[in-house]
Amino acid sequence: MRNIVKTQAVVIKSIKYGDSSLIIRLLTKDFGIKSYIAKGVFNKNSKVKVAYFQPMTIIDIIASQSGGELDLIKEVSLTYQFKSIPFHINKNTIVLFMSELLYKSIIESETDHDLFDFVTSFVISLDEMEEGYNNYPLCFSVLLTRYLGCFPNMQHYSKGLLFDIDEGCFRNENTRMINFLNAEQSMILYDICCGTIQFSVNKKDRRELMDGIMKYYKAHVAGFKDINSHNILRTVLDT
Repeated sequence: MRNIVKTQAVVIKSIKYGDSSLIIRLLTKDFGIKSYIAKGVFNKNSKVKVAYFQPMTIIDIIASQSGGELDLIKEVSLTYQFKSIPFHINKNTIVLFMSELLYKSIIESETDHDLFDFVTSFVISLDEMEEGYNNYPLCFSVLLTRYLGCFPNMQHYSKGLLFDIDEGCFRNENTRMINFLNAEQSMILYDICCGTIQFSVNKKDRRELMDGIMKYYKAHVAGFKDINSHNILRTVLDT
């Protein structure tokens, strides 16, 4: 017997299934990461529209739960109506990056309201900003690690120390390190860890810092694979 449930969710990924259906990966507020099926979304008269399942869209769903099968989305509505993201190539590229990062770093999860609130607040903030959001991919990538269990060790940081990517901590430059951020990049990373969202960084440091963060994910997030949207993000934002 199927139970009917309602929850808020963020769309992480959707894949066409058959002629008219979608399989959707959602970060839900009440059930963690789950996959659902939405049937008939490409049909003209369907009440569940394919437009609701664009990356990082925040929605309310009503679904029927079953044991082993994919849960079926029966109704969907927008929790938050995007004002700018769908019409702005830079912002749209950022949300594609965010969705791919979530998809590749969270394979399964239990209910985590803090993670859900973090993701939704970040998306809404991006949508509402008029400028100064080119550093958002950096900030989102770093701050997300808090919910992945691999937040950088900030203890004993002082200006001039380097961030050791493999060890996840700040160390003296005389220490043998293979993968690390330089002093300026390490200071920016520390500031992001402290919650700084707005900061100035040159193109070279932004690019190398993002590359370093992706190395950090590969070193500390089990099963993490390369981000395909990384290079697109670099091109569009000149990172």
